[in-house]
Amino acid sequence: MASRDNLQASTAFGAFLHRGHHGRAGPAGVTVSERSRVAVAGIGARKGQTAALSERIAERTGLILPQTPQLVGRDHIGFVWTAPNQWLAMSDGEDGAAFAADLARDLAGLASVTDQTDGRAMLRLSGPRVRDALAKGCMLDLDARVFKQGHTAITLIALLTSQITRLEDTDDHLPVFEIAVMRSFAGNLWHWLEASSAEFGLDVC
Repeated sequence: MASRDNLQASTAFGAFLHRGHHGRAGPAGVTVSERSRVAVAGIGARKGQTAALSERIAERTGLILPQTPQLVGRDHIGFVWTAPNQWLAMSDGEDGAAFAADLARDLAGLASVTDQTDGRAMLRLSGPRVRDALAKGCMLDLDARVFKQGHTAITLIALLTSQITRLEDTDDHLPVFEIAVMRSFAGNLWHWLEASSAEFGLDVC
């Protein structure tokens, strides 16, 4: 049987994230956790099938595929716009290959579906100083009046091509962001984030 340490290391950030407080002493300005155990599938509408694809998704999930850089979600499933006629579908707690296969079967003739679960690494960040930490490597304006809940963008963060999405605020009205990069860049993203958040105090959950 695999040890707990080996299981932890098998996640994208398992070798880097160490739970506890890092950086400046006192209350943390930034809190981070890895979003793992999530199935990710790329969806590309076939020529002339975008409307029919959106209708099929709505029938199956009750969600309308976004046509602009946004996230829509309900319960454990969500869809993120990545480019015209392209989306990422995500589902918590599902096997990636099975999730992609189910989507491909449901969307046959309307879209091409690819399993991207093992290719992406995702961090979820929140806290009163999270925008200050992100500003050190992200050139987007993340002000709440500009980058609103549900907005998403593909941009450079610490010179890494990343997708950043603003999720619903916490119950304490603190902003929450999710950053996704290619799995091979997980270490680069983490080391940048750890250094950028040190002056504000960083809690790893």
